This record gives sequence, structure tokens and C-alpha cells, in this order.
Amino acid sequence: MLKYLIQVTEDLLAAGVLVGAIYAFIISTHGVNGRKTLNISAAVGFVIAVVMGILTNTTKVLKNVNTAYILCSALVICFVIFTVLSLIKPLGKIKNSYLFTAVPAGIYICLLFMYKLPTVLAYPFNFDLSNSSVLSTDFLYRLIGWILGLVLVFLAFIGTYKILSAHSVKLTKPVVIIIMLLTALRNAATVLNVMLSRRVISSKSPMYHPLFVYVKNMSNYGSFLVYVILFTAAVAAIILFKQSFTWKEHYDNAAQHRKIKAKWRNRRRWVVMTLIVFVIGVLNISLVKAILNKPVELSPIEDCAKTDDENLYISFEQLSDGHLHRFAYTTEEGVQVRFIIIKKPNSSAYGVGLDACDICGETGYYERDGQVVCKLCDVVMNINTIGFKGGCNPIVIDYSIADGYIIVPVSTLLEHAVEFTR
Repeated sequence: MLKYLIQVTEDLLAAGVLVGAIYAFIISTHGVNGRKTLNISAAVGFVIAVVMGILTNTTKVLKNVNTAYILCSALVICFVIFTVLSLIKPLGKIKNSYLFTAVPAGIYICLLFMYKLPTVLAYPFNFDLSNSSVLSTDFLYRLIGWILGLVLVFLAFIGTYKILSAHSVKLTKPVVIIIMLLTALRNAATVLNVMLSRRVISSKSPMYHPLFVYVKNMSNYGSFLVYVILFTAAVAAIILFKQSFTWKEHYDNAAQHRKIKAKWRNRRRWVVMTLIVFVIGVLNISLVKAILNKPVELSPIEDCAKTDDENLYISFEQLSDGHLHRFAYTTEEGVQVRFIIIKKPNSSAYGVGLDACDICGETGYYERDGQVVCKLCDVVMNINTIGFKGGCNPIVIDYSIADGYIIVPVSTLLEHAVEFTR
């Protein structure tokens, strides 16, 4: 559950804050017409994102198309157009007109949805179902995490909108541009990464090294920009919170006074809620992620009951506790070929396979709360299917049973040594 909560938060939280800021600025400037433009743009972007997600996961139509490169390029260009036209005085007598702000902002939101949403919307379809159904507890936990992530992003969007709508355009505009600039820095890194890898920018160019360093730093520390985006919005929230105690609005009677007090009290609540959402978001993508991604230590390799030049022997008694047991054979080249065995629940059968799979390689499996879990992708194995091909199950190996022992041929392990050298 936490995995998908964190992924959705990482993917969309900053975008949610950005969209909320844009909505606040455009609606404050252009009212109903601005709202309609953004709503239509968001709807179009959402529909296209759904179609892109379906095409990506069911066909090869978009497999060979670098959509991130195209969309990030368009986002950077749209940001420049929006910023320039909203800051400088356009030709003629038009200043900050609908055409120069609302339309570029709408296009920007549409492109942002197309860039950010397809992957996130496709998460439920990529939940591993090889060993479970959509009614399983594992699937429901993942779905709950995904939904909670979307709820968190929506609250960040609506909270940012409410807070910046309460401010003057004089404050809202720089906040929007700062957040868009920070987002553009990340988008530009994506574009440059593709250009560098495809040698569009030659390695002999004097700009190659500084651009490479920029792309590398954005890749390693790009999440820092998310914190700066949240901090920028949080500053606006704190300013509004302070104003809620020092407001000076004229009122003619007690009823108007109560109405004004209620308005500011409501704004304080939105500020508190939004700051809590920001704190939860930051904790998700920092502390919780670090704890969740803490490397899992595989259990130690156990000694076999006996061995000879041709076979390894593991006694039933050694496996009787029903827990996961790990064994290994070291080849002459020093390659440690690991395999696992577990006694299947309520059965006299055993699950035997390599400590590796065709999908995730030799990262191995570990036991968690009585379940066998893939260390790399966190998929829970159905213990009764271990020993059979499919999904993230361990690679099947030959073995035999005789005289109270599971006998694993050394020749079988040598055949699979390549799995542990990739």
C-alpha cells in the first residue's frame, strides 16, 4: 500500500500544487472565462492521458515514441511563452489579456496532464496478479495506497487554489511563475538527457560537460525541487494565516462582521489542512520512502544435510518448520548458485526453485509474515505455486525425493549458474 502511495505522491504532488496555483491566478484574473478555459483544457488533457495510458499498456503504438521528450519540450516552451507574455506589455494596448495568459495556461495544464497522468492512471493495471485476483487482499491494499495518493494530490491542489485565491494577483503571479520555473528546470533536464544520449549535442561540444553535470544533478537531486515548490506554496499559506488574525475589512453591521470573521476562519482551516497535506507529502517521499526502501537482508545460507560430487541432500527434518530455507552451491569459478526450499502449508509437498526469477533476476526472496516475497518488486508469492513456472515465481529446477531427502543435482545448479552472473 505504501509503495503506491509514495509513487503517486512523488509523481503528482508538485504538479497538483502547480495546477492549483495556475487555477488561482487565471480565475482571479479572468473570472468565469478563465475557469472554463482551464476546465476544458484539464478535461482534454485527462482524456488524452487515459488514451495514452491504454495505448502504452496494451499496444506498441507509443512504445518507440519518446513522449517524455516531446511533452517536456512543449512544457518548457509553453512556460516561456506564458511567462514572457504575462510579464511584459504585449504589442498594442492589450495587457494581461485573456489570450496572453489563460490560453497558454490552459495549454500548459493539458500538456502537464498528458505528461504526468498516463503512468499513474496505469498503476492499477500493473499490480501483479500472477498469484492473486483483483479480490485479493494484496490487490486491495495496493489500490487503497494508489487512491490515497490521488486524494493527497487533490487536497494539495484544492488547498493551494483556495490559499492563492485569497491573495492578491500581485502575490499570486510570482508564486505561479516560481513554481512553473522550478518545474521547467526538471522538464529541461529530461529533454537534455535525451539530446545528450542520442548525441544531438555532440560530446565534443563545449556545452556537453556542463549540460551533462546539470542533467546528472537533476537526476540525483530533482526531488529537492519538489520541496522548494511545496515551500513556496507554504510561504503563501503562512502569510494568509497571519493575515487571518490581522484583517481590516470594513463592515456596517454585526451580520457583516460575523460573515467576515467566518470567511477568515475558513481560510485558516484551509491553510492548516494544506500545510498538513504538505507535511504528509514530504514525509512520504523522504522518511517513509527511506524506511520502505531499506535493503532487506536475505537469510543466511544453510548447510545441506550432506553432499557429494553429484548431489546436494536436504533432509525433510531440516524443512519441517514451514519457513523459507536458502541453500547454495559454489562453482569452480566462484559463482554462488542459490536455491530455496519451503514446505507447503497443509501439505507434504515442497516448493523448490532458484533464489532468482526470469523477471527480477537473482535479487532473491525473503520471508515476511509467513509469506515469500520477491526482494526487488515486493510481489508476494503463492507458496503453493513455488516450483511451477509463471509470474515472479522462482525459476524451476530439477530435483528428486528419496529416503527423507530432497536431492538437488549439482549439474542442474551448474546449468543455472548464468542466472547469478548477470
